Amino acid sequence: MDWINREVERVRNDNAAKQQTQQKQEAINAYAWETWDRLRNLMEEAVKRLNARPEMRQRIGEVQFNGNNVQILRLENLVIPSVYITITYGHDGLCVERKRRFEPLGAFDSYTENLNYDLDQNGRVVFRSEQGQLLNAERAVEYILKPLIRKHDDLEFSFPSVQ
Repeated sequence: MDWINREVERVRNDNAAKQQTQQKQEAINAYAWETWDRLRNLMEEAVKRLNARPEMRQRIGEVQFNGNNVQILRLENLVIPSVYITITYGHDGLCVERKRRFEPLGAFDSYTENLNYDLDQNGRVVFRSEQGQLLNAERAVEYILKPLIRKHDDLEFSFPSVQ
């Protein structure tokens, strides 16, 4: 009875897929906090470097970094158009919210994106953008900060990319 053999094979494949998914999740769980901590440190360093560059200060103004909460990072750039970025650590990845305002008391343009945890081909924890890009911590910092630097460009602000 071939149909029984096919069903047995289907059950084996389902079990193998579940086991692979569980192993992947265990690997992500084991290193997600470490990846978040690396991103936090790199983000703080990038903001310091942006603020130290006269060209950047002249173009976008000062960027304020607030990392007082261990699970939330806040970046503020008050020069019009003002930009506020909130990055929240979560079980499945990061939630990145970008807000921009063109007038001091004007309404905000707001964009929210999830960067979910994933594994790269070497088994390291990375972030996956909603467009499918795999981002290690260094590339994630670029991905998150580039819209702030290009805040005058609507397309770059709402749909960031990393080269």
